[in-house]
Amino acid sequence: MPPLEYAFVQAAAQEVRQHLDVGDSKLTFEHLIDFFLQLHAVIVPVLWGEKQQHENALHIYLPKSRTTWVLINLDTHAHDFKFWMAHELGHAKAPDLRGDDAENFADMFAGA
Repeated sequence: MPPLEYAFVQAAAQEVRQHLDVGDSKLTFEHLIDFFLQLHAVIVPVLWGEKQQHENALHIYLPKSRTTWVLINLDTHAHDFKFWMAHELGHAKAPDLRGDDAENFADMFAGA
């Protein structure tokens, strides 16, 4: 299980940046979508209306089929949408984390 230390989270985010060959450049929507596709994740755009907290995205990992589903609310501002994509990518990178640990890791990952 990954530790919830910010240095570890930054290293995990840097690993994704290296894999995408973006270095310290700005991550685009295309970069994030590409990484989800490399993980064989299914991205499902949804229209849930304006939300304030963690209701803007949902990550579902099905261990039996080893599939990842990510629902992303399109009813958010562009910067928020990108944060939620990165947040859900954090969940995809650490599918064994649960509860508050999972949310804290995903928030720190998105920030990094």
